[in-house]
Amino acid sequence: MDWFTALAKAAGPVAQTMGSKGWPVSFGGPDLRTGTPKVPQPARSEFLQNRALGDWAEQLLASAIADIGLGVSHYGASDDIDSADPDFAAFFIDQILQVRHGGKRPDLLVAHTPDGLPLTIGSLPATERDQCLKNAFASIEVRSSKYKALKYMRVKAERKVARAKSVGRLEPNFTVKVEDLQILYRWVEQHRMPQAYVQVFLDSAFVINVLTIFQLIGTWARGLTLEKPVRSQDKPTIFIPISYGTKIGDLVQAPHFEARTRESPLGKVDAYVVPQGGKLILNRDAMLAVLIHQRVGQ
Repeated sequence: MDWFTALAKAAGPVAQTMGSKGWPVSFGGPDLRTGTPKVPQPARSEFLQNRALGDWAEQLLASAIADIGLGVSHYGASDDIDSADPDFAAFFIDQILQVRHGGKRPDLLVAHTPDGLPLTIGSLPATERDQCLKNAFASIEVRSSKYKALKYMRVKAERKVARAKSVGRLEPNFTVKVEDLQILYRWVEQHRMPQAYVQVFLDSAFVINVLTIFQLIGTWARGLTLEKPVRSQDKPTIFIPISYGTKIGDLVQAPHFEARTRESPLGKVDAYVVPQGGKLILNRDAMLAVLIHQRVGQ
């Protein structure tokens, strides 16, 4: 059974599970809604900071992939336009309509050879982007975190041994928005390319294949939770313990943080911090095994 056939088989149980939890999803084909998307309000400091962290994580991971001899390309939407800009509404609506038709483009594409892909293709016309896809063997959705995962797990384990009254979660999580299940499926349905989530922490990186995500949600595996965190703009998000994934790298050099400000056309100033630098070293075999959904050494 090929990767997409297995994913399509896993989609049915996912739809049943999410429907039973009050968040119905459907898979297959474009989104046929015709209503005009609601344009969000101007970005606040929290959003600007989260976006900066996400951009940093994507660049850090892309550099690390290149360092292990693979080709990598920034493939997701890359236009940076302020939500207070007069042209933002038209830009936002166009982006949503593209997603309704073709799904959400993953952040990164990966090729077997360093020269297999241009560094950035996200801003190219769709026909040119699609031409580049034939050189890629996998795609990646990048997620970032303000936590140091290894430190988090060590401290939690110590508290458990000490029998602290309230230990809480023993490990951090992969974060998967419910709405993303449908739009990532729409993209892979058209392109049949394996996809994985990489969660970049401030001390390490973990990966999980999208097929594994669907299988875990379909059975609602132990440890999964469904929440509406502020960081995700209160959108329903599935938290999957990182032990269901694979550790693929360590940050051998931590980033530093710079203060930034953004002033709106009306003079409102938002302050936030932006990570800079850092060095991530990847385990090539471990990452490749998950990207193509095989066990290490198989």
